[in-house]
Amino acid sequence: MKTKKDRSYLVILLLLLIIFISSYFLYENIHTGASGNDNAIVGTLTFKNKNIERKYDADSIWEKIDSGLLIRNRDTIRSGEFSDAVLTLTDKTKISINENSMIYVDITDNEINLNFAYGSMSLSKKSDGSSSEISLKIKSGNNTVEVKDSDIVLEKKGKDELAVQVNKGSAIFSSNGQEKEIKENESANFNGKEISVSEINLNLLSPEDAKIISEQTETIPVTFSWSTRNANQLRLEIAYDSVFKKVYKVFNIENNSLTASLLPGTYYWRISSEKNTNNKTEREFSNFRKLTLHQNSPPEILSPKNNQVFSFSSVTPIIPFNWKRVSLAKNYKLEISKNSGFTEIIKSLPTSQTFIRLDNLAAGTYYARVIAEPITNDFKQQKSESIYFSLEKKQELDAPILVSPENEQELNSVLFSKTGFLFQVKDTTEVTTYTFQVSSQSNFKNLIFEQKSNSNQIKLKRNLEIGKYYWRAIGFTKDGRKTSYSEIRNFSIKENQVLVLLAPKNNSTLDIKKNPVTLQWKKSPYKTNFLVEVSNSIEFSNIIQSADTAEYSWSHSFSKEGIYFWRVSILEGDTILSRSEVFSFLMEDVRELIPIYPTKNQPVDMSPIDSLTFSWENNPKVDSYIFEFYKGNSYQQTLLVKAKTKNNTFLFKDLAQLDEGEFLWSLQEVFEREGNSQLGKKVIIPFSIYLSKKLSKPNVKTPEKIYVE
Repeated sequence: MKTKKDRSYLVILLLLLIIFISSYFLYENIHTGASGNDNAIVGTLTFKNKNIERKYDADSIWEKIDSGLLIRNRDTIRSGEFSDAVLTLTDKTKISINENSMIYVDITDNEINLNFAYGSMSLSKKSDGSSSEISLKIKSGNNTVEVKDSDIVLEKKGKDELAVQVNKGSAIFSSNGQEKEIKENESANFNGKEISVSEINLNLLSPEDAKIISEQTETIPVTFSWSTRNANQLRLEIAYDSVFKKVYKVFNIENNSLTASLLPGTYYWRISSEKNTNNKTEREFSNFRKLTLHQNSPPEILSPKNNQVFSFSSVTPIIPFNWKRVSLAKNYKLEISKNSGFTEIIKSLPTSQTFIRLDNLAAGTYYARVIAEPITNDFKQQKSESIYFSLEKKQELDAPILVSPENEQELNSVLFSKTGFLFQVKDTTEVTTYTFQVSSQSNFKNLIFEQKSNSNQIKLKRNLEIGKYYWRAIGFTKDGRKTSYSEIRNFSIKENQVLVLLAPKNNSTLDIKKNPVTLQWKKSPYKTNFLVEVSNSIEFSNIIQSADTAEYSWSHSFSKEGIYFWRVSILEGDTILSRSEVFSFLMEDVRELIPIYPTKNQPVDMSPIDSLTFSWENNPKVDSYIFEFYKGNSYQQTLLVKAKTKNNTFLFKDLAQLDEGEFLWSLQEVFEREGNSQLGKKVIIPFSIYLSKKLSKPNVKTPEKIYVE
């Protein structure tokens, strides 16, 4: 018989299993991203600004989406702060989603249902005049708004509150058993209990809601217009957000329109009027509208350059076209014409990229331009400035263009004989084979090397004497025609390079607190690999760190104090071709050299003392100090004393050399390393001397009468 305790144990195991399985599926859902679906396509995101996200039906993952994306049935769309989007359904219904808003799209055979969760939105549905036209319903909680041929604006202000304004057509507002028709230029509000309908006193006319204007100018003029009833003290308000917390500008207005120049961006606008309610003056606000302004620059062709000439002898070249991307372009079209007016277009090539490679053009002159097709009809088509280019057929083939080695390049004799060096020319479509020649004379009477190649390069590996050499190339076409010889370049074979170490200097002292240490050596005239080795013994019996690098420096962090030795070798594979001398450096915890008395710019009173004692902080790692005392300043001074001491003080007694004025004293560390003296840091301390008690002028006493015999 199972006990109660046994049953509890089984229940705990079952719960743990459920938690594990749920966690696994949650993890998979999060890390595999949105899985998508094959629901029917119901529309397109024709425009978006900033952060717009979509969630598939039966998915929990939100993904960011861009303009031009296809929207599927039962997708949920939401916008972030300062973000907005325009969704165009397949029946041409246009839905503008403002910032911080969310809708869910559900379309059946005879009905469009939009679930409006929060925020604000506007909708324009045009009737096609058919009897089979499907209706559109917007649901928000218990509220339903049904429209046909209408332009409406909705705003959800609270959990149950909903405001609807009809700018064109009509709508049916239903909630909790109530149903009211809202006619053109009327608004309705549901406060959670009842629907109230009122006529609009402040009616916005243009620009229409969610209007997108695109111009090439830095500022864009916009004409705002409206109609009013019983209005007083009118204002036009333009803001960056739909709740008008971030107001851009407020205009006091007297007429029914105003033109303002605005920078590109997204704006919200409305008008307001004063009204008296219960002997209290308040402001009445119209509904708001959204306006998006874009500075849309035309595409700019980067290549070919204007007036560029492409030469060829038998095979027409491939012409590379590249242009700058246009932010609001969906596609591009490259047009090639025989005249500047583009009335004789011979090629019209569409693409979604910003480049096209064009071939099969005959010899002649051409004009080209790029047309940017906008992502929505709200934007204008943009055309680039046209360029002129030509294809010219030549009777003679162009000579090969030499690439490597460069003119007067120096090559290592050991590397050249062991690994060889790549001789290369610029490849062309017309030339199929090349002949490379190397000579010890510039007139090529004494050929040292000649080789034919089916590619545009060869690798020359042989023993060449130290000295100067010349090379050139000639090309041949498939039908046996040959080019002229290329230019002549020279190169030199030099003895094996002696590696020169640069930093840190030999026998230097480095502060271990200032890691890493960068080892540097002189650059090589040719490309090779280097082996860097660091050891704590001069024989390199114990290598602490080594590295294979093609650079001319290498960094390493040292964790312990001590003397280190380093060297660099030239590598070819695993073979060392040459090696530098060995440098050493000392890593230690370097202490600052700190003067105690007198300090920098300190005034010293010599009246009460008969000597001057200089002092500084003692460093046990320093073997001695070089002390110097000067009269004067940093521009002009006279040395009074120079001494070497192991103490951290120096006593100066010769007061006859002192008077009031400026003085300097300096201190430099001395380290004894393997019998050699190594100088460390040097500090210079300016100070001044003065006398607080000065001797009075002498009073000479003489007799009033002096007798001289």
